[in-house]
Amino acid sequence: MNNNDNSDSPLVVNKHLYHTDRAIAEIRRGMPVLIQTDTCNRLMIASETLKDDFFDLLVGESRENIPTYLTITHNRSNQIGFKSQNKIPLSIEITQDLAKDHIFEFIGLQKQGESNKISLNTKMFDNDPSIDASIELCKIAKLLPSSISTELDVNRAKFLLAGNKFISVSADDIFAYNFNQANSLEIVSEAKVPLKACENTKILAFRPSNGGHEHLAILINFENKSPVLTRIHSECYTGDLIGSLKCDCGDQLRGAISTIANSGGGLLIYLAQEGRGIGLVNKLRAYEMQADGLDTVAANEMLGFKDDERNYMPAIQILKKLNIENVRLLTNNPNKVSSLIDHGINVSQRVSHTFPSNHHNWSYLNAKEKKLGHIK
Repeated sequence: MNNNDNSDSPLVVNKHLYHTDRAIAEIRRGMPVLIQTDTCNRLMIASETLKDDFFDLLVGESRENIPTYLTITHNRSNQIGFKSQNKIPLSIEITQDLAKDHIFEFIGLQKQGESNKISLNTKMFDNDPSIDASIELCKIAKLLPSSISTELDVNRAKFLLAGNKFISVSADDIFAYNFNQANSLEIVSEAKVPLKACENTKILAFRPSNGGHEHLAILINFENKSPVLTRIHSECYTGDLIGSLKCDCGDQLRGAISTIANSGGGLLIYLAQEGRGIGLVNKLRAYEMQADGLDTVAANEMLGFKDDERNYMPAIQILKKLNIENVRLLTNNPNKVSSLIDHGINVSQRVSHTFPSNHHNWSYLNAKEKKLGHIK
């Protein structure tokens, strides 16, 4: 690590989260980050926040037979006509013909135009964790899942780090980030908050040790009587807060609170995982693509994401913190059921949670049922 590495300070609670958090901040503002494995030192920037000077720097670091690459996910490459195999990211060699606008077309920030006419050299890095980590880091940072990177030799990497030019992070820390963050959740505040559906309500706020986004446990007339009627709800700014008709999230949130209250009590876990885990900015980008005729799944894949990028480790950790081992789960999503069971939470019953559609969200609900396997 470089000379500005303070991870051994007693003030740093989790050094693995610390390194990844610093890398997230760097790539979100367009700075390069060095991703390290046992066998590779990969200097990368996020394609979305591409800046000309750092782009030129990466290209300048290229060596003979080791060029700079633009990497996009398997889903993105398939959507724009490249058939990558075995869900491996596709890497496109950066040449003089590949301008900044072309890169933005390849990653989905601009509609495809001139990029279709360029002759490309492509490569798939099978089993290269540094490439995979560069994509994962962009996802964690809630940026489009695409990187621009080049591999450095050991001496060059040491020189750049010794000069405090860039920070480094291990690929292992990136891959473990979501688990480590969820595993560090602790209650930081709680308060009674009377709701229209149930005045006997308490909200607990859980924060990870790195100071990341808080998740909430909403205890509605709560008694820990097994099995606990439980709803796991991912935040939706547009549906929950401002009443968007494009989804059923607001109906599901308020409906869950009423159902739990009318059933004698239970728990609603409110997860900070906007847009099925891709973030609000990317969800709005997906909405724009839906206006052009794509459904909710195809739009996410067009941006390079999986159909669902959420993980339920925060919810599982919250249940364990509250000593809840057995739930009746209010959901239409079988992935939630299997995720809880796989991590030691018994789901004694899946309770259906459906609401009437409207002409704005019918396609959305149909895609969740047909493509994501949601059941009524």
